[in-house]
Amino acid sequence: YYERTANLDFIRSIWNNIKSALYWIDHYGDIDGDGFVEYKHKSENGLTNQGWKDSHDSIMNESGVLCEPPIALAEVQGYVYSAKMYASKLAENLGEQELSYNLLQQAEVLKNKFNEAFWDVDLNSFVIALDGNKKPCKVMSSNPGQCLFTGIINKEKAKPLVRSLTNENMFSGWGIRTLSKDAVRYNPMSYHNGSIWPHDNALIAFGFAKYGFQPEVLKITQALFDASLFIELQRLPELFCGFDRRKNE
Repeated sequence: YYERTANLDFIRSIWNNIKSALYWIDHYGDIDGDGFVEYKHKSENGLTNQGWKDSHDSIMNESGVLCEPPIALAEVQGYVYSAKMYASKLAENLGEQELSYNLLQQAEVLKNKFNEAFWDVDLNSFVIALDGNKKPCKVMSSNPGQCLFTGIINKEKAKPLVRSLTNENMFSGWGIRTLSKDAVRYNPMSYHNGSIWPHDNALIAFGFAKYGFQPEVLKITQALFDASLFIELQRLPELFCGFDRRKNE
């Protein structure tokens, strides 16, 4: 909002709320004090998984076994990094230089920890999450794609990640799947385990653009546009199936 409007008066009016949100991240979001934000199912009727993929079976390890909480999702760490980077800029503009510096340092520490703990050489990607034992859930998914637009990914890891996200196991021809065809729980008709979500693809494409992968951006946007031609009024739905695109379609 501030980048678009330069309305510092409004930012000042909600600054205490922003700082409270940052406090929550460090003192409540980071359940075990390891520097990552996790979630743990507490309410009997609450969601088991508390990321954007909130299906009960959406976070698993390479064997297909559901991950035990507390779970640290890959993209959530990116959101935290981005939040602290932006908050650092706002603090600087509001004259709080020490807070600005501290937030910047926290963001850099998180970036380094994330690139070390979440990267998997075999996948050529970041894992979907760390489970309650801090064991990487080595599954190829779309989740790390959202990390690109936040800026948390080191440049040298961006290229292999982009390649992994756009290979035939992830890219159906209509978009990037939520889960790789190689995964045990892959199901192209599932809600989060192989389907294609336009909003997810849009965020991934945004990240591709920020890291300079324009041809891959066009690959995603062309695929979504082509899919829209088969949908009433060309209005993309929340999600559609992740079946392979066949020739002459």
